[in-house]
Amino acid sequence: MSDHRWKNQQYNFDNLGRALLTLFVLALKDGWIPRMYNDIDAVSVEMQPIKNYNEATLIYFISFILIVRFFLLNMFAEEARNKVKHAKKIERQQRLIRELPYYTRFPLWRKCLHDVYISKYFDLIITAIIILNVVTMSLEYYSMPSDLYKFLEYCNYAFTVVFLLEFIWKIVTLGPSRYFKDKWNQLDLFIVLLSIAGIVIDKMLSRHILPINPILILFKLLKIATGVRALLDTVVHSLPQIGNLGLLFFLFFFIFTTLGVELFGKLECSEEQLCSGLNKHAHFKNFGMTLLTLFRIATGDN
Repeated sequence: MSDHRWKNQQYNFDNLGRALLTLFVLALKDGWIPRMYNDIDAVSVEMQPIKNYNEATLIYFISFILIVRFFLLNMFAEEARNKVKHAKKIERQQRLIRELPYYTRFPLWRKCLHDVYISKYFDLIITAIIILNVVTMSLEYYSMPSDLYKFLEYCNYAFTVVFLLEFIWKIVTLGPSRYFKDKWNQLDLFIVLLSIAGIVIDKMLSRHILPINPILILFKLLKIATGVRALLDTVVHSLPQIGNLGLLFFLFFFIFTTLGVELFGKLECSEEQLCSGLNKHAHFKNFGMTLLTLFRIATGDN
C-alpha cells in the first residue's frame, strides 16, 4: 500500500536520546502503562504490531518503575536516617566522655532494679504483654456474651496494673527528672493515667465507654521497635525541610497559575474548535480552577 506510511510512537527507544527521554517520562509515571503496552506489541522494524507479542518486556518496565520510584526514595531516606544516627552517636559519645554513668551512685537495690530495666528480657516481656493486650482487645464485638465481657474487663484491669507497675519500676529506677526527659516515657504515663481514668469513669457511670487505651496502647510498641522509631525520628527531623519545600512548590504553582490565567484564560472551546482535555472540571478561566488543573497535571491525573 504505497499511500500508507509508518508513523513511529512519540516516545520510543530508537536512539540514546529518545530512550533517555522515554525513561524520564516513565519515571514521572506520565501515562506509562499505554507506552509499556506499545512496546509489548512491537514486533520488528516496519512490521505490524501484534497484541502481547513480547510479554517479557513487562519485566523491564516494572523493574524500572520499582527501582526509580521506590529504591531511590529509600536510598534518600536511608541517607537521612544515617546522618541522624551518626549525629546522635557523636552526641552520645561526647556526653559519656563528659560525665560518669548516672547509676554509679545508686544503692545496691536500685542498681538491681536498673539491671533488670536495661536487660533485653524486660522489653521482651513488656512486648509480649502489649501483644496479648492487643489480642484481647480484638476479641470485643457488638452484642457479645456477658461472660466474654467480664473476661475482657478483668483482662483490662490486669493489663492496667501491669503497666502501672512498669511505670513505678521505671520512675524508681531512673528518678523523676530522668524519667520525664524521655517523650516515650511521658506517653507511657499518659496511657496509664488514661486507662485508670477509663476504669473509674466506667464504674461511676455503670456503663461501657469506648476506651481510648486500646487506640493508644499500640504506640507502646513503637518505643520497643527501634527501626520504626528511627524512621519516625527521620521524619521528625525532615519536617522543617518539608515545610520549606512545600512553600517552594506553592510559589511555583502560584507563578504558573497566574501565567495560565493570562495565557489560556480566554480560550473558547466549541464543537468546531475542540480543546482536548479541557472541560468544566479543568480549565484556565479563573485562579482557583487553574490551580486545581495544574495540581491534576502535576499528579499525573489524566
